[in-house]
Amino acid sequence: MFGAIFWLLVGVIVLLLVTLWVRKRFLSPADEATPAGFTLGDLRQLHKSGQMTDEEFEKAKAQVLAGTKKFAESIPENPAFRRKMGPPGTGFDVLPPKNEEREDGG
Repeated sequence: MFGAIFWLLVGVIVLLLVTLWVRKRFLSPADEATPAGFTLGDLRQLHKSGQMTDEEFEKAKAQVLAGTKKFAESIPENPAFRRKMGPPGTGFDVLPPKNEEREDGG
């Protein structure tokens, strides 16, 4: 009887350890937080350290900026925000200071 309980306990512990290892290996939170591409800061660092030529840096920078522009253009415009800010070029198209109260009292 004692031998069966002992081996059952050993089996449960081994199964627990294998489960923890698999979760750590395949469901690592570090993988989820890793960005998909390079930032301009990453590119500048590679260029400054000599790992990229001037030509490679300019080409990669153009790709990053084009991707950022494409993303920004895909965001729908918020008409309420635009009305509050004023039309472009009027001098009222800048964000108000953070300490000003909102119009809706919030």
